[in-house]
This record gives sequence, structure tokens and C-alpha cells, in this order.
Amino acid sequence: MGAPAAGRGGVAGPPLTGALLARPEPARQDFAKWAAFAWKVSALILASVVSIAGLCAVVATRQAHGLLVESLAAQGRAIADALAKASFVPLTLDDRRALAELLESYRGVDNVAEVRIVDAGGRVLHEVVRGAAGPGAVAVVSPILPALEAGETGRAPEPIGRVEARMWSARIDAKSRRIAWVNVLMSGALALLISAAAFPLIRSLVARMHELVGEARLLDEIKEANAELESFSYSVAHDLRAPLRGIAGFSQIVLEDSAATLDAEGKENLGKVVASAKLMGSLIDDILALSRVARMELQRSAVDMSALAKGVLKELQDRDPARRPRVTVPDGLSAEGDARLLRIALMNLLGNAWKYTGKKDDAAIEFGTSRGEKGETVFFVKDNGAGFDMAYSGKLFGAFQRLHAQAEFEGTGIGLATVQRIVRRHGGRVWAEAAVGKGAAFYFALR
Repeated sequence: MGAPAAGRGGVAGPPLTGALLARPEPARQDFAKWAAFAWKVSALILASVVSIAGLCAVVATRQAHGLLVESLAAQGRAIADALAKASFVPLTLDDRRALAELLESYRGVDNVAEVRIVDAGGRVLHEVVRGAAGPGAVAVVSPILPALEAGETGRAPEPIGRVEARMWSARIDAKSRRIAWVNVLMSGALALLISAAAFPLIRSLVARMHELVGEARLLDEIKEANAELESFSYSVAHDLRAPLRGIAGFSQIVLEDSAATLDAEGKENLGKVVASAKLMGSLIDDILALSRVARMELQRSAVDMSALAKGVLKELQDRDPARRPRVTVPDGLSAEGDARLLRIALMNLLGNAWKYTGKKDDAAIEFGTSRGEKGETVFFVKDNGAGFDMAYSGKLFGAFQRLHAQAEFEGTGIGLATVQRIVRRHGGRVWAEAAVGKGAAFYFALR
């Protein structure tokens, strides 16, 4: 039978056989660079926190001072308004009693330190002092205009004096300073809180950078080890092909040319040598194919999966024209991926279905799609062939793992490993369901 050599087994991931080369010195150097960068970032974060806190303190202080100044100005305006109103009361500077009453009316006004009445020449006529106003006191001056005679109009009269009021600022300044200190302390506390919260974050950042450096170094080592293993396996497999062809060829010649002199046991043994050499050749071919799958560059494009499946099934039919299984492949199935690799995957999956239905009179093979749990498109290959025991499904995708004897179904155990590698290279997953004697179903989803 010309079915492709593909066993129900495979590799769970990239080859990692062999010890990885340790490179502690470069790793330390890389970590030192990352650590230096981390501390620079930490310093920048702390500087930013302190700067922001300081800016908050300055802004808050300025706002508090501005509010107090506005309050002070408001009081000044209120007093000025009162003085302006009083200045139009019909009085003369000789009316000492009225002036005294005017001054006494300001004794109950908060923050007024001094009130005095001055004539046009600057002489103080009356004065009420509640305490020294001190530096920075606010002065409010309002002119005293002479009383207008009945019917008198025209230009504004010249002031005959003025009322001067000076307001305390010490208490307001002290309050302003207290508010400023409160804002500074609050901003400082805020800075400390932010710093305290940021410190664990910075430590986590440094630790994560350490992990990333280690992961990067390990990833580089794994890639290098994989490359070496791929190169080694390719070289070994390639170099073994010629000796195996020689063994198979010469054994076949002896079997044909010396058949008359060989007894039945000798012929059987030589036949086993030829069969083993051919099996070994198939195994080497599959190893080379698996290696090529890992080395091929992924070229994504829109792929007509229906056409690929029909082409593979036609090739299988041409190899084994005596068989006529019932085949179902709907039109219009498509995917995004590498057409070359996806064809190899379908060749192995459909080839397995073809092979394991070989002993069924009513063999049926189906290729189609369904919806996954997350709504993704899931492709499947189903058959009603020999199936397998799900208790051994853990070995299904392991390299060189087979769930059927060689005498029952030929194969090398590389086919499903190749399928899994192709699907994983597309960012997807592959799994299977089966029952002994009832067939198998293989599913794969691409990303």
C-alpha cells in the first residue's frame, strides 16, 4: 500500500535534547546594563514625584495666599465704601462732635488698627488708634468733600480733608503662613506616600527586568541548541541514507541471485533485512521532512483548504487505485497560513485516515470545519477506521510513538509530530478523539 509513512504520534514541542551552554558572564553583564537602566528609571520616577509634590505645594501656597489677599482686599473695599459714604455726610471739619462720632463708628470694624481725619494741609484733626498697624498694613484713604449748598451744581468740589484707615495684616499674614506650612507638610506627606507606593513598584520592575534578562539569555541558548540539533539531525539523516540504500540494494541482489542456494530461513532473514532497511529509509525521510518543517520560513496567505484536501486525497487514490472509500470534502473551506506547510499537515492527517481505514469495507473519510468554544474555525479529519484507546492519547503526538504494531499498520511515528509542529508554527493547537474500532477524529485550529 502506498500510504504515506505517518504514525499516530508526534513531538510535544521543539527539540530540547542536550545540555544548554551556560554563559554566566555575559548574563551578568546584560543584567548590569538592565539594572543600571532600572535605577535610572527609578530615579526619574522619584524625581518626578518630588517635583510634582513641590509644584503642588507651591501652587497650593500661592492659591491660599491669593485667597487671603482677596479677603483682605474685600475688607478694605468694604471700609472704603463706608468711608466714601461718610465723606458725603454734610459736615465741616469744625464740627468736632460729628467727626468724633464718625471715628468711633469704626471701633467695631475687624482688623482696623488706626482711623484718622486729616485736613487739606495734612494736619491730624481726630484720630482713633487701636494698636500699631505694623509693616505691610493696608491703607485706605477717602476724601472728605464739603457739603453742597442748596441748588449748587457744576464741577466737583475740592476735598477739604481726608479720612485715613490702616488695617492690620499681621493676623492675616500669620494665617497665610500657617496655611502655607500646612500645604507644604501635606504635599511632603503626599510625596512620601507616593514614594512609598512607588518603591515596591520599582523593586518589582527591577526584579522583572532580571527575569526578562534571564529569559532572554535562556531563549537565545534554546534557539542555539535547537539550531545545532536541527543541523545535527539533518546531517545524520542525510549521511545515513546512502549506507542504507547500499544495505537494501545488496541484500535484494543476494536474495534474487542466490535464491536457489538459500534455504527458507535464509530467504526470510534477507527479506527482513530488506524490509528493515526500507523502514529505516522511510524513517530518515520523515526525520528530514520534520527538520525541513522547522526550518522553513512561514509565508502566510489565503489558503483554499478544500482544494488542498481534494488534491491530497486524489494523490492517495492514485497510489492505491483499488480502494474506493467514501470521501467528503465540502467546497469553500479556507484558512490563513502557509500553503506548503498546511498541505504537509493534511497529507499526514488524511494519509493516516486512508491507512487506518484500509481494513474497512465501508471506509469513510471526512474533512470539514466546526466552531470552537471561542468561535474560532476548527478543521477536522474524521474516519471510521481502527481508532485507538484514548488512555494512550498522551503519546499520540510524541516523536516515534506508535499506538499500533508495525505488522498491523506500517508507519514511523513521525507524521503527527510533524502535524503538531506545523499547527504550532501557525499559533494554533491540535487534538484528537477516538475509540477502538470506531475510528478517530483529529482537530486543529489556526491563529
